[in-house]
Amino acid sequence: MKKIAICFLIFTIVFVMLSCSKGESVMIDNDRKIANEVFDRTIDSIQFENADILISLFSNEISRSVESIDQSISDLFDYFDGEVYSYDDWGGPCVSTLKEHNSTKQIMELTYDIKTTECEYRLAVQYVSKDTGNSDNIGIQSLYIIKKEDDVFQEYAYWGDGLFAPGIHIGIPNIE
Repeated sequence: MKKIAICFLIFTIVFVMLSCSKGESVMIDNDRKIANEVFDRTIDSIQFENADILISLFSNEISRSVESIDQSISDLFDYFDGEVYSYDDWGGPCVSTLKEHNSTKQIMELTYDIKTTECEYRLAVQYVSKDTGNSDNIGIQSLYIIKKEDDVFQEYAYWGDGLFAPGIHIGIPNIE
């Protein structure tokens, strides 16, 4: 009887572990798909200087509250040169889920190194993919970009100053 109980217990543990592992894998794959879609749309709008598409990727809250967003977009277009021919992500995105007061907010932080025909860049984005408490928060919250040659810690993933301040930030070196 003990052998049957032990076998049943082992079978149950293995089944639960496999179920969790598969569910987590699906979530990670889905997060990566969302992150890559956000990145692709963001970098296309920058490369082709389409301010309307870029502003639409930002959350409604950021679009309304950051006073200099239009000027920041113009500055970003001036800063970015060349056509993208390759990019690498740093294995992300980093995803966190916050739950408070019956609402759930999912935040993704993604970072990429980008090569263009003219220069190499590093990009970090904070993106809210879900907010059941305020849908106006869904979208890009923060975008950091720097020329790779100007980043002091190139051997690490780029996160700008690590604050993920609202809006667009150009030329901010990686945090120490």
